[in-house]
Amino acid sequence: MTTTAAVVGKKELVVLPSDCDDDDDDDEGNVVQTEGAEKATTEEATKEKEEGGGCVWYFAIGSMCNPISIANRDITVLASYPAQVLNYALKFFGMSGMAGAVYETGSSFHGVLHNMSSDDKLKLDQIEMGYDAVSCTVQLYDGTMNDTALIYVMNAEKLKESYGEKQQEHNRPPTERYITIITEGCAHYGVDEEYIHYLKSLEYQPRKDPSHFETLPHDAENLPTMTMADVEAADGKEGNPLYTTCNGKVLHHVGLPPMFVEKLQQYKIHKQIHSYEVWLHTFLYDPLYGVLKSQDDLTKLCAAATEDQIVVWSKYRRPNTSNDGKEGPKTVVVGFIDLPYKDD
Repeated sequence: MTTTAAVVGKKELVVLPSDCDDDDDDDEGNVVQTEGAEKATTEEATKEKEEGGGCVWYFAIGSMCNPISIANRDITVLASYPAQVLNYALKFFGMSGMAGAVYETGSSFHGVLHNMSSDDKLKLDQIEMGYDAVSCTVQLYDGTMNDTALIYVMNAEKLKESYGEKQQEHNRPPTERYITIITEGCAHYGVDEEYIHYLKSLEYQPRKDPSHFETLPHDAENLPTMTMADVEAADGKEGNPLYTTCNGKVLHHVGLPPMFVEKLQQYKIHKQIHSYEVWLHTFLYDPLYGVLKSQDDLTKLCAAATEDQIVVWSKYRRPNTSNDGKEGPKTVVVGFIDLPYKDD
């Protein structure tokens, strides 16, 4: 699917307070500040580009257009501008319909140009598995060009390595969740309204009816009822299994990529959060369920939807074909646990 869009009108550029050389930590959880944000001139934006020192410009086209997705990923954007990328077309790939930029002379589409530290860009590299960051030319809404920006483009081999063959067999439209994230984020940053209307007009995969949610296979009669102490002890270190909770079940995660193991351990050990639902929504924010910070924020519908997502992913995970004797990624139900939910 290709879209070519031109700038319609001129909008003021929204810039957030920034200083790439400021080492002071903000204890407010990297929440994007919007109230009282300054209106920046093009000259200020250009100066930041040239004097950023250790900063990078990144053109966001998908979830990273949304300030909540950014904050959930512990990434701080220093400045953000509605803009369009030149000589690229927007397309959607894979079973989930993820956004991808494809080089196409003469095409363009809108998004959000972020300025961030090099360290945060490295975090983004880890998240954007299956993508390569390449240079692009971005045009701000007053005509100013930025030719030092980066955009992530899909790498077929990396996608195959991360997700296997099945995930790439068919390209489908974006999901309802994904389109909502993008359009809400674009509206927040002042992206061209006609482009937002265009995104809303696209075909999408509607949310699954809850009556069709799947559950992980388990032997209900022979599984124990476990405690949070059992889950806390299973931290994945020194030979311990790695446990999380989801939808009233205790899950044992086997063979996950090291990056995901590390992230789960960070949540378990440093944040004392053992909920797979909370952890997952830091990567896959869903406006339907809002911002999830703890078990108390979860609804039963969100919990059931998360378990269903695990089941769906299990069908497309890449099996281990090496001879190292290790198991491929899988999630096993090892017990039940009594958990509070927001709608109890």
